[in-house]
Amino acid sequence: MQVGQHGVETNMKEMQKYIDIDIYGKCGQPCEVFDEICVPNFVNTYRFYLSFENSFCTDYITEKFFKLYIDGSHILPVVRGGVDYNKEFPEKAFVNAADFKNPKELALFLKSLAQDDLAYSQYLEVKDRYRGITYEDRFCQMCEYLHKNEGKTRILPDAKKWYGDGHCWNPKDI
Repeated sequence: MQVGQHGVETNMKEMQKYIDIDIYGKCGQPCEVFDEICVPNFVNTYRFYLSFENSFCTDYITEKFFKLYIDGSHILPVVRGGVDYNKEFPEKAFVNAADFKNPKELALFLKSLAQDDLAYSQYLEVKDRYRGITYEDRFCQMCEYLHKNEGKTRILPDAKKWYGDGHCWNPKDI
C-alpha cells in the first residue's frame, strides 16, 4: 500500500516501518505544479493523503484537506491539525490521526483499511456525499456571509498578537 503526503514530515520514519509513504513538496520529491496535488494519476496511485500540519492553530483546517473534496477524488484524507475534525466533519469522511496513540497504530490502521475493500469503500461512500468549493467561491461566500451577518463577526486588529496568544501551538502528539 502506498500513502501520498504533501508537505510536512511528521514522524514519517516511524510510519514508514509499517507502510510505504511517498512524500512530496519541501520535505520530499519536488512538485511540478505548486498549490495542487502534484502527482500525475494521484487518485489512481494512492488510497490515502496525509493532510498533516506542522503547527496547530485554533479552527484552522489545511487547504490540503479540502482539495480532496473539490475534485471528487476517491482518496481518503488522513488529518492532523488544531481543529477538532471529529466535531466539525462527518464520521468516516476522513481518518483522524488524533484518534491513534502513536504513528505505528495509525500506520497499522491505514494498512488494515487499505486491505479491506468493503471498509475502505464505506469511508469513501461517506466522503463522496460532500463536495468542496473552490478557493474563489469560498471568498464569495465569506463576503456574502459578512454582509448578511453584520454585528456577528469579529475583527482581529492584530493577527500577529492573536497568533501568539495561545491560538497556535506546536503539536505534541504523533
